[in-house]
Amino acid sequence: MDKFYCEYCGRDFRNVRQLTLAKCDRHPDGPNRGNHSPAL
Repeated sequence: MDKFYCEYCGRDFRNVRQLTLAKCDRHPDGPNRGNHSPAL
């Protein structure tokens, strides 16, 4: 099963939808000010 990782914090998710809907603690705009971004 594939895992998808956040570009900013490295957290792993089971699918891209879960990743992009969740808030990221290490987002460049500040903690929880943006969603996770998939690492390419």
